[in-house]
Amino acid sequence: MAAPQLLHGPLHAAAIAYARRGWKVHPLQPQSKKPASSHGFKDATTSLAKIGRWWRSNAGFNVGVATGEGSGVFVLDVDPGGECALSGLEAASDTLPRTVEASTGRKDGRHLYFAYPGVRVACSSGALGRGLDVRGDGGYVVVPPSVHPNGRRYSWAAGRGPGEIDLAHAPSRLLTLVAPAQSASAYGSGALRNARDLILSSLRGSRNTTTFRQAVAIFELVEGGEIDEAEATAVLHKAALGTGLPKQEVDGVLRGARDRVRGKPRRRPSRTRRTERNKQLSDLGNAERLVEKHGDDLRYCALLGGWYVWDGKRWVGDETGEVYRRAKRTVRSIYSEASTATEEETRKAIAKHALASERASRIDAMVRLAQSEETVATPHDAFDREPL
Repeated sequence: MAAPQLLHGPLHAAAIAYARRGWKVHPLQPQSKKPASSHGFKDATTSLAKIGRWWRSNAGFNVGVATGEGSGVFVLDVDPGGECALSGLEAASDTLPRTVEASTGRKDGRHLYFAYPGVRVACSSGALGRGLDVRGDGGYVVVPPSVHPNGRRYSWAAGRGPGEIDLAHAPSRLLTLVAPAQSASAYGSGALRNARDLILSSLRGSRNTTTFRQAVAIFELVEGGEIDEAEATAVLHKAALGTGLPKQEVDGVLRGARDRVRGKPRRRPSRTRRTERNKQLSDLGNAERLVEKHGDDLRYCALLGGWYVWDGKRWVGDETGEVYRRAKRTVRSIYSEASTATEEETRKAIAKHALASERASRIDAMVRLAQSEETVATPHDAFDREPL
């Protein structure tokens, strides 16, 4: 019988529950929205072992969930005073469906959770109307039962918690506003996010230079058709302002960068063979995907006769088929690979492979091949050295 989960308080318990739903979790500072880990939402994971280590170090950490493709969710953040804009949004499109909903620590503030649509959802603040923010790819939200800086707890609305109601799909009109699927290629979107992060992390004395250099690189991709110019300008402008540079200076820097690269297009590099090997459309490729996504929590010991799962405190025998649940999640994630592929032929090939991978024989093959992966295969005496 599996050992009971060692919990480090209600926030740790909630983090585990979200991770088991496939939501990627990361710690936030106690009674704060600020990340507590080195790389913020980029550290978000479903690994129970990592989550246990975080909350073992501080049981008061708030819980953050990375939004976007990785967690399969995006969030409409309705701030106090945003109900008027929300009513206008619904009047212009469709009434929003019942979905998972949380009350934030601020009076009348709420988060509406929607299923990820399979195309990039950009984060935004006020773009849909005053008091309406979107948290999608490259963002995160604070989730219940975290504590707001004002001392109030986030909570799920009655009957609207995950597990009580399914994530609704956003109406098509809302999707056209939050997920401009063709505005940027996958490569361009990644480059823009990286440029934004580099600008925001620049030090005083180098902010102007860093902004200019990153803007030049991004506007080259705009010239090459990899990124929409309006989107690029908005992201760069917001990031530069976030460093403390005055608006007039930011406007001048971006204008100079744009003029520098007119007529000088740059496009995504050709994929290398290594990239293609890393995403083989085969049983072996699926086994590697399983280990990459879930290997932190899985071990296989041939001598002891089976799979072991990390329960937050120790390795316990997999008596309930957890490794197969993880394998099924891995198969579903392959469809996301297809949705982000930039070439139609590649997209079709990946989607076809994902469908074939749903067969029981293919899932069995994935699990069998994963048994011998270096980070998973474990000698029996290693369990004596692991924390118990």
